[in-house]
Amino acid sequence: MRAIRGRARDLEASGRHAYIQVFKNRGREAGASLRHPHTQITALPFVPPRVEEEEARFEAWAAGPGGCLLCRLVEEEILSGERLVRLDRSFAAVAPFGSAFPLETRIVPLHHSGSFSAMDDRETEDLAACLRGVLGALRRSADNPPYNLVFIQAPVRSALFHWHLDVLPVLVRTAGFEWGTGVHINPIPPERAAVRLRRPAAPSKSADGT
Repeated sequence: MRAIRGRARDLEASGRHAYIQVFKNRGREAGASLRHPHTQITALPFVPPRVEEEEARFEAWAAGPGGCLLCRLVEEEILSGERLVRLDRSFAAVAPFGSAFPLETRIVPLHHSGSFSAMDDRETEDLAACLRGVLGALRRSADNPPYNLVFIQAPVRSALFHWHLDVLPVLVRTAGFEWGTGVHINPIPPERAAVRLRRPAAPSKSADGT
């Protein structure tokens, strides 16, 4: 996390890029090109359409009810607890309402921030701990599946965005219906996903098997 933060800061400071994308593909089914774990960072001269769409939603909310849309959503998820996977000192992990994929999890900073490069050292350590916990829960509940890890942050020029980290397990195949309609069929509702991911780890056995 410290390495990601440092590289993002350097790229943003250059003034030559419109967007910084960090991602990780784990497993062949998730598109990994190398067998060993690796994280990738790409600096783009344009803002991706997905990010532009999300930015427009932040702007529309700020112009209407006011404030930050994701701050409001996280507050409601914490109060409800129905889709809350994990709540730590600096981050909340939730199974997003309307999740596209089974066991999809979103990690959101509790403190409003547009970019993960703005994290201080404590937040960076907290993010690592939260992500470690989420990935551990995913391994236990879905037999260590392949996944995509995607950082979504503000375009370099934006001030309204609230960054988040999405963990996207590859448990179903994206096929013709999804590509043709842009609509995903998710067989595990986020409320059930959160229950599965909240289950504690089974106690370890002693040397004699008890």
